[in-house]
Amino acid sequence: MPVDGQRPDHDAEQQRVRQRRGCRVLTERRPPEIAGQAQQRQQRAGAEHRGQRLQIAIAQVEQGQQQPRRQRGHHQVQRQAARDVGRAREDHHRDRQLQPGVQEQRDQQQEVRGRQVFGPEAEGRDPGESLEQFGHAAAIPVASGRLHDPLHSALMPAPDPPAPIRDSARLADLPARFGAADSIATDTEFNRSSSYRPQLCLVQLAADGELALLDMLAELDPAPLVSLLTTSPALKLFHAASQDLEVLLLALDILPNRIFDTQIAAGLLGYPAQVGYAALVADLLGVELDKGATRTDWSRRPLSARQLAYAAADVVHLHELYGRLRERLAALGREDWALEDSERLLDPARYRVVPEQAWERLAAIPYLPVAVQRRARALAAWRERRAQRIDRPRQWVLSDKLLLLIAQANPRDPQALARIPDLPPAIARRQGQQIIAALAAAERTPAEDIVQRQRPAPPDEAMLKQLAAMVRARAAELDIAPELLATRRELAALLRGETEQRVTSGWRREVIGRQLLDLL
Repeated sequence: MPVDGQRPDHDAEQQRVRQRRGCRVLTERRPPEIAGQAQQRQQRAGAEHRGQRLQIAIAQVEQGQQQPRRQRGHHQVQRQAARDVGRAREDHHRDRQLQPGVQEQRDQQQEVRGRQVFGPEAEGRDPGESLEQFGHAAAIPVASGRLHDPLHSALMPAPDPPAPIRDSARLADLPARFGAADSIATDTEFNRSSSYRPQLCLVQLAADGELALLDMLAELDPAPLVSLLTTSPALKLFHAASQDLEVLLLALDILPNRIFDTQIAAGLLGYPAQVGYAALVADLLGVELDKGATRTDWSRRPLSARQLAYAAADVVHLHELYGRLRERLAALGREDWALEDSERLLDPARYRVVPEQAWERLAAIPYLPVAVQRRARALAAWRERRAQRIDRPRQWVLSDKLLLLIAQANPRDPQALARIPDLPPAIARRQGQQIIAALAAAERTPAEDIVQRQRPAPPDEAMLKQLAAMVRARAAELDIAPELLATRRELAALLRGETEQRVTSGWRREVIGRQLLDLL
């Protein structure tokens, strides 16, 4: 699940800027005692400044909350102010580490927080131990009635991380436990660094007080999960669903029947188009998530308590997010927009590549001569089939650049192939015969349906700017990001006469598409 990026260290960033500008960064040599004292004075001065900035930011937020919401985009200003407070607070807490005894206090606070999150019985637990003793599911407790400032992190109780389901017998009752729910929060954890297909490691589900973590690396019969996701009438809730859907399709050959993407919904309410889950939970629910396991290896077993807590957090808040987003969408008449855009993600062609159509991923091929196109298409199909067979990224098999070079050179034997500039010798040695065979087969392939396209003329910049201005104006009226209505690429395609675009279909057609077509 995507997360918000971290801000770079200010001083380090300034030093890099000076270095890029050709300025020499001078370092004065001082005795260690004097240098240490000077550094501490600098840090204390910076801490005082950041402490003042924190107070100013909080005051600005409080002042903004007291003002009437008359201006369009007021909630965006409030969210920005809240983010400023969060950043100032991070700096303030980081500065406290300079004070004596703060680390001990932080350790004590972390211990208390652990008891609040996992309960007193978790004290002394080995983070890496198996959690079989906790059972296969845990009820999701309702948040306590403790009031909190929405700009502060809420210490909301979380469920004990359940032990992952690792056997088919315990998985069999999944449809009975979740099938009657109106909505099912869904997420996946996977690895994808050196393989063609993502390695599905964990599936998380939450609904009606039930929470289940499915260990997909165990010997599980996935039939109950497949049935739940594809036949249950429940709406499956995701955040930034594209990668999860791709993983489910490539690993289990399924796509859910109904989904709702909270990232899409948030974008239609004025949030950034790619708003992260953690940022949205913090802004709408006042809960700060621990994202320390973002870069973890999900294939290692057993999963630690921290990994399981991280995985559970990715679904336990989705229902409340969905409820709040849906309420706001309904008030603006945009709920159908979110459902329509979510449904667009269920097209298998977005994720699955047929080898014979793999050439379509290389934008340059249609503009090559017909004979070169024919060879490039054959090489793209060969590369895709090999990548699928050995489960390695297609670029590891043969890069796009080399693929086009080989198609243009048309070598007749492995020796001629090896003379192509920049071609690794190992490719010619190990795959040379297969590449030559693919080229030879291409020569026997009919080319009646292949034509060489003319490269499109650059779009009329004046007209493109006019279209973009219309989109920006309409987006400002709706208080959403312009790219959610139409991208520059879509507008350029309209100018080329390619009218079958996202912006000319569905809800966008009524909102802005007709106006753009009328202008053309």
